[in-house]
Amino acid sequence: MTEFPKNPSSHVGQESFTTKEPRDTASHAGDPAGGSVPALIKQLASDVSALLSSEVALAKAELRESAAEAKAGVTGMAGGAVLANAGVLMLVLGLVFLLATQIAAWLSAFIVGGIVLIVGVIMLKAGQAKIKPKSFAPDRTMNAMKADSEAAKRKVS
Repeated sequence: MTEFPKNPSSHVGQESFTTKEPRDTASHAGDPAGGSVPALIKQLASDVSALLSSEVALAKAELRESAAEAKAGVTGMAGGAVLANAGVLMLVLGLVFLLATQIAAWLSAFIVGGIVLIVGVIMLKAGQAKIKPKSFAPDRTMNAMKADSEAAKRKVS
C-alpha cells in the first residue's frame, strides 16, 4: 500500500514512506490538496455511491424492523380478538337471556345485537383512525439522508 508523504506539497516522483514506487497524480485521489479534478470527481462519485448503498441498506433494515414489530403486534391482537370475541359472545348471550325474562326472546336478541353492533362499529372507526401509513416510513434513513445532503452542500460551497 502506498502511503502519502507528510508534506502535501511534495513533488511527484518522490518516494513514499512504505514503498519505493513513484507517486503519480491519480494515486492521491483522497488527498484534496494535491488531487486532480478528474480524480476528485471520480472519488466523489465513488463516495456518493457508497453513501447511497449504505442509506439503502439502512432503509431496508428499518423497514424490516418495522414489519417485524407490526407482525408481532398483529399476531397478539388477533389472538386477543379471538378470546375477547368468545367472551363478548357469552356476555351478550347472558344479556339476551336476562332480557328474555322481561320481553320476548327474539326481541331481546335484536335489541342486544343492535347495541353490540353499534359499539363494534364505533370501535372499528376509532381503531381505523389510529392506523396511519406514516408509522411505516423509514424516519432514521430520511433524517440521515437530509444530514448527508446538507453536509455535501456545505462541503461543496
